[in-house]
Amino acid sequence: ESPPLRPHLRSAIPLFQCALFGVALEWLDTLVLGGFVSDADVGVYGAAVSAALVMSFLLYAANVIMAPRFAKAFEDGERALLEREAKSATRLMLFVAIPAVTILFFWGDVLIGTFGVGFEGAKSVFRILLLGHAFNMATGPVGYLLLMGRFEHTFRNNIAIAACADLILLAILVPMYGIVGAAWATTTAMALVNLLHFMACRRELGFSTIGGR
Repeated sequence: ESPPLRPHLRSAIPLFQCALFGVALEWLDTLVLGGFVSDADVGVYGAAVSAALVMSFLLYAANVIMAPRFAKAFEDGERALLEREAKSATRLMLFVAIPAVTILFFWGDVLIGTFGVGFEGAKSVFRILLLGHAFNMATGPVGYLLLMGRFEHTFRNNIAIAACADLILLAILVPMYGIVGAAWATTTAMALVNLLHFMACRRELGFSTIGGR
């Protein structure tokens, strides 16, 4: 007898929706820019986004290490252990993020320079995007905590809110400020989704990833 599909669909459908909203967050800035700025400026913006992904690699590495531990703590009902692991992961992220952000913020010209001549305008955009990634690391692995704890509906709602906010901000800022406006819109949306995840973790799990309750 085959296992029932309904319990799996209850998780699969919101996770699929999470993926859709995640793709929207990733590409909305480029799509909106294409309607307001030159192809050259879109290329400059793309270079800045690619350079800022260095921080995403650090965040991904920490999350991959901690996700199985979170899942086991949830499965075993060890909330105290879960809290310790979450706070430990956040401290690790901050330990890595503070020097990395400092170096990249002040000496990111070297990284931008690898894209070649004509990408000097990416420096300011890169620094703005860097702030968003730094905020993500400062809040800790809040997204993975929600997913491992089976709060995928909350995760989806948070991403949907951030995607809508991103679209509104892009529509306002890009016509006025071009790629710099897109960077601020994206950074704000990036920070918003992690702030919502952070607040959801406090509400659903009863603790803060950055200390205290």
